Amino acid sequence: SVVGEKMRRTRTRERRQGHALRESEECYHRLFEDDLSGDYISTPEGRILLCNPAFAEMFGFSSAQEAIGTSILDLYPDPGEREPLLERLKQEGKIGHFGVWRKRRDGEPIHIVENLVGHFNDQGQLYEIKGYLFEDTDRKRAEEALREARDELEIRVQERTVELRKTMDLVQAERQRFQNLLDQLPAYLVLLSPDFRVPFANRFFEQRFGKCEGRRCYEYLFQRPEPCENCKAYNVLETNVPQHWEWIGPDGRDYEIYDFPFTDADGSPLIMEVGLDITERKNAEAELQRLNDELKRRTVELKHRARQLQKLTLDMSEAEDRERKRLAEILHDDLQQVLASAKFHLSLMRNGVRDDPALHDVGDQIDQMLRDAIAKSRSLSHELSPAVLHHDNFEETLEWLANQVQAKHGLVVHVHTHDQVSVESETTKAFLYKVTQELLFNVVKHARVNEARIQVRRLGRCIYLSISDQGRGFDPEELGQTAGFGLLSIHERIELLGGCMKIKSAKDKGSMFLIAVPDGEVEPELTGRAPSADTDRLRVLLADDHEIVREGLALLLNEESAVEVIGGAPNGLEAVDLADRLKPHVVIMYVSMPLMSGDEATRRIKQHLPSTRVVALSMSEDPDTVKRMHAAGAEAYVLKTAPSEELLAAIRG
Repeated sequence: SVVGEKMRRTRTRERRQGHALRESEECYHRLFEDDLSGDYISTPEGRILLCNPAFAEMFGFSSAQEAIGTSILDLYPDPGEREPLLERLKQEGKIGHFGVWRKRRDGEPIHIVENLVGHFNDQGQLYEIKGYLFEDTDRKRAEEALREARDELEIRVQERTVELRKTMDLVQAERQRFQNLLDQLPAYLVLLSPDFRVPFANRFFEQRFGKCEGRRCYEYLFQRPEPCENCKAYNVLETNVPQHWEWIGPDGRDYEIYDFPFTDADGSPLIMEVGLDITERKNAEAELQRLNDELKRRTVELKHRARQLQKLTLDMSEAEDRERKRLAEILHDDLQQVLASAKFHLSLMRNGVRDDPALHDVGDQIDQMLRDAIAKSRSLSHELSPAVLHHDNFEETLEWLANQVQAKHGLVVHVHTHDQVSVESETTKAFLYKVTQELLFNVVKHARVNEARIQVRRLGRCIYLSISDQGRGFDPEELGQTAGFGLLSIHERIELLGGCMKIKSAKDKGSMFLIAVPDGEVEPELTGRAPSADTDRLRVLLADDHEIVREGLALLLNEESAVEVIGGAPNGLEAVDLADRLKPHVVIMYVSMPLMSGDEATRRIKQHLPSTRVVALSMSEDPDTVKRMHAAGAEAYVLKTAPSEELLAAIRG
């Protein structure tokens, strides 16, 4: 029937609609379950009515079922954020794509991007909220880290900018300070470019020569159209080796020039030139050379006069010795014979007055007086001209004198010699005898000791003699004038003979007298000669203020086949000059040199000739003197009284 057909059609339509609804619900459910975003439905109060697995996983639930029924407010770090959000949703109906921090069930913060849709009833009341969430914690944290890094970078940039500004200020101040320093230099400093321009010049240069103003150096210094032929500055660019030369500037003054390779800030090559005004030094050197020439001339004159004085002294000593010998002969040949004859006649007279006791006693007295006169005459004859002076071996003469001193004064004298010592000049032998006699007599009078020591040796044409004791001693500086043949008289006579005497003494520490005299007249000394062609021999320069010592050392060293003496200097200045000209292998330097001390002369020689050995020679073992000479550069320190082997060993090194 019609009604039945309608009902059948209605049921068929309802079944189809129900089937479609189920399919739609299943499709929506599949979409809801499989959606990667976190979807949920909640009441306005926050109770979760429905959520998908992505939401549950996002907030740390084990499943969606576990999340359903819980309050979404538990996922808010601050539940107070909910109320303003609801008010906004009620007004706008939906809120799209806003970022907010939430927290998982375990409290870990997460950042989400949320979309909210509000459902309202017919009265316009909000009864359901639907949300769609996307987690972007990593992105948010990366953004925050990036922002923090950017903020920190900005702070660091600001700090670095401040530091750079301070550094630039310091650099500018230091640059100005360096510029001021260069301007204060008592020398000029310039930079030269390969095209002969001057990109920099200090104040000294500009005050002397003016500003270059872009012109080439040869143009504004000498008004030349091309570079100077004698300029060595640009050799630096060719060889990359510093140059040292001298230059006469346009102001007519002398300059010592130092040129060095230099690189500009952009890497281009430059020349840094430093110029020292040496005009005053040149003038001083010229004056010094003139004075040195004058000194040499006067030295030659003084040496000539000294040899004249020496000859006169020798002649005087020879005349004195002849007179002494004549007086000794008179005493021996005449006076002693007369006294002996008178003694014989007195004996005859005494025989004639035996019966008169008074006259006999007078005769005995006269006889004793004649005996004493004969003894005194004989003693005086020996003292005036001892026969032992004519022995060849000078040691025997000194031994005889030692025995005489011991017999007369009780002083034991020990005599030591190096080999047999022969003195060719009778005058020198007699003089040394009298000197020794006088010094031993001083020991007897002042030293208050029972022993003394004599040492004598011969080196070449020089006789070296020392008399020493361990007695009271004295201060040589307090030595006053003495009459007759005293110490000062001895010293003067020794110097007139071309020798020297040194006194080493101190109170309560004994005394030592060191004497060196030539055996006869001293020959003129060779002050310097050209180097020998024999390069295997050690070339030695002698520096001592006593000519006799230099000659003795020269004779000693010339006996060595491996040693050649090339010159001698009487003062420190000449020692430095000769060393510079002759280039010796070894310099023997006396520590107490005139004009320039031995240590200063040594220091200057070592500065210019560092490979030259310097052997210090001294009369003293004073520790300060030894230290001073070694500090100046001397390799060895030898006493003048040391054996010759020690000096030779020091020379050979």
